[in-house]
Amino acid sequence: PAFLSFLDSYEKFNAGIEHRLTVLLRAFENNLEDYNKIKEICAGKNIRTLDTIDKGQDFGAYLEGAENLDAEYICCLNTSCIIQCENWLKKLFSPIEQDKKYKMTGVSGSYELCPEYTSEIRLLKTNKDRIKTFLERLNLPRLLFRFLFTPLFKNFPNYHIRTSAFLIDRNLFLNYFKTHKLPDSKIEAYKIENGAESLSKYVLLQGGDFCIIDKYGTKFDKEDFYKSGTYRSCMKNYIIKDRQHAGYENTNFLFRL
Repeated sequence: PAFLSFLDSYEKFNAGIEHRLTVLLRAFENNLEDYNKIKEICAGKNIRTLDTIDKGQDFGAYLEGAENLDAEYICCLNTSCIIQCENWLKKLFSPIEQDKKYKMTGVSGSYELCPEYTSEIRLLKTNKDRIKTFLERLNLPRLLFRFLFTPLFKNFPNYHIRTSAFLIDRNLFLNYFKTHKLPDSKIEAYKIENGAESLSKYVLLQGGDFCIIDKYGTKFDKEDFYKSGTYRSCMKNYIIKDRQHAGYENTNFLFRL
């Protein structure tokens, strides 16, 4: 299970701050072997587990976890996360400890619209390649999608924390889902991350703020995300690696530009 890679990294690097790890178990109906293995490993290490309902994508599990915890802040990491440095949790919590205006921190952030459905800039060597790519993208399904769904996402720069790994005020997180429904699809989950009524935007509307932290403990406010080296053009300074970071590491140099 992917969880084992996370657990290895969790045991390798000290969090640097007191906390209690809770493993949320979701969507194991068809994989009882992995479920039983994780339960057994966690029991042997005195790690709390919580069975959650399989709805709402990752956010459904996060919400159920938040409802069952009494901590003031929660740190949510998805299954693909692998910790990369010492004092990772202390670094994530440090901005909140220093300035109460921060209600949410993350290991990476973005200015983009929905990443699954917007074009990425690719380095193309010739005009022929550029024209070919343009024509491939100029198709009815893409134009129809952008016409239907672009209004759901805030215009650039769409400041937001990426929700693969983030720390947030628990009550604020719970209150968000009192007025916003859990996602029932991937596109709905993206709306919570970077839509017009995203979790990040909700933090701002409640008078709070958010920032990202790199592996050196440096804080970057939303206007300075691009300087952090944690996402897109230079992924090397992240506290926690997720699926996007892993994909970047494994891809061709040309496609990193």
